[in-house]
Amino acid sequence: MVTAVHGGALYLNRPRIMRMTEIPKPQQFTNIGQHSLVPTQSLVLMNDEFVAEQAEHFARRVVSQAGADREAQVAWAMRIALGRGPPDESRITQAVVFLESQRQRMIDEGSSPDAATDKALADFCRVLINLSEFVYVD
Repeated sequence: MVTAVHGGALYLNRPRIMRMTEIPKPQQFTNIGQHSLVPTQSLVLMNDEFVAEQAEHFARRVVSQAGADREAQVAWAMRIALGRGPPDESRITQAVVFLESQRQRMIDEGSSPDAATDKALADFCRVLINLSEFVYVD
């Protein structure tokens, strides 16, 4: 009985990011999981503060392991997030263009060049976290 009470409390008090996903209730028993995707799940992954913090940690890890070279950062971030590198050179080029446009936008908004560089990489890491390939394992 105690386990059921605690299990229910854990279900009701889970973090906001977990409340947006369709996690089965502990009181429901089934051998088949539900497969669904609701818009709130995608929105939470894109906008949640926890996900933003994790993207910043991810970006710092990429810099520490790949150095300051943008192409190396892109390739390494993809390897970490997706278990593979970019499929071709054009994807690296697209990602570097994204990083530079984000960096410039942040500088235009008043960020220092160093802060803008860091934030642009964190934004790219957040994009990787939001890819279906990252979220769903085949």
